[in-house]
Amino acid sequence: MKILYEDRYFGLREIAAGALGDDVPWKSALRAFVSEWCDSRDFIEVRTSGSTGMPKLIRLPKKAMAASARLTNAFFDISRDSVLMLSLPLSYIAGKMMVVRAFEAGAVLLPEPPSSLPLSSLHTKVKLGALVPLQVEDILSSGEYHRFEKVENLLIGGGPLARTTRERLADIPTRFFATYGMTETASHTALMRLNGEGASACFEALEGVRFRRDESGCLCIYAPHIRESEFCTRDMVELVDERHFVWKGRLDYVINSGGIKFSPEELEDLVFREMKVPFYIGSLPDKRLGERIVMVVEDMEWSPEKRRKMDAVFRRLLPRHAIPREIIYRERIPRTKSGKLIRSRKNIDSYPPSDLHTTRQ
Repeated sequence: MKILYEDRYFGLREIAAGALGDDVPWKSALRAFVSEWCDSRDFIEVRTSGSTGMPKLIRLPKKAMAASARLTNAFFDISRDSVLMLSLPLSYIAGKMMVVRAFEAGAVLLPEPPSSLPLSSLHTKVKLGALVPLQVEDILSSGEYHRFEKVENLLIGGGPLARTTRERLADIPTRFFATYGMTETASHTALMRLNGEGASACFEALEGVRFRRDESGCLCIYAPHIRESEFCTRDMVELVDERHFVWKGRLDYVINSGGIKFSPEELEDLVFREMKVPFYIGSLPDKRLGERIVMVVEDMEWSPEKRRKMDAVFRRLLPRHAIPREIIYRERIPRTKSGKLIRSRKNIDSYPPSDLHTTRQ
């Protein structure tokens, strides 16, 4: 593996010795991870994202990470001549695995300093890169579609991608793929083509990976390159066959309002096109309904006129019993470091009074 930075190639030993310098955090992080990958231990310590609970530190076998990297490399035909872009933080699995893929293939790793508007300094054709949905949406909102031109294949992971965002990717030559996986599975176990020939609504397993659905309708993953036992998740899916599924939402987030169950992710997808600010749909306890549906928005309190307008939108687009009964205005919705909104009920209940304003329907 070689690292390309400012038109110069560096070897692993040079990186581990600090040849890039330590003037910015990503250089220090890259040096630390390369040193950790090359040391005598057979595991890497990785922190989970914290989007569904408290972040925790886990140990991943290097052997499993290398096997996962080889599966992705085979899917995208990564070779020694390929350039892989590192544009995600090395504090989480997505960034670490891009380094491991380059290491396993003997490819060139091109660091792109983490940014909300990345890809600005690319002068080299990239075989594979990865961004989170927020970065992709920011590039699209900026109108600078040319930023994607140098990237042949782009992974988008870390959270669901809005339907409207996917539609805007349709005519861009870059091949975009949504990823499904988690820290415990050493990055993705399935990919979904988002645009162009082969675009699909289904995730497809990497070679050797198999899926089933448990009694709760949640996905279980058999990934023998990681471990012999299954990974059973809290992700609700529609299982097409043992290699394909449609993601429906998180079981943890299902709202039971008046005996009717709703997936907030599916409701959000219905209204996303009309929302101009970050938001999510959640619930609060209700004596009569059990749970009442609420919407949390990152915005100032809406005027009565805007509230009436949005209520009309909700009545038009949402099922009758899924219309938010309250709008909760938040100066800033908490996010993970990868940009995912943290949507737990605990966050709604714990908003400081000075930062919490609601309007009821």
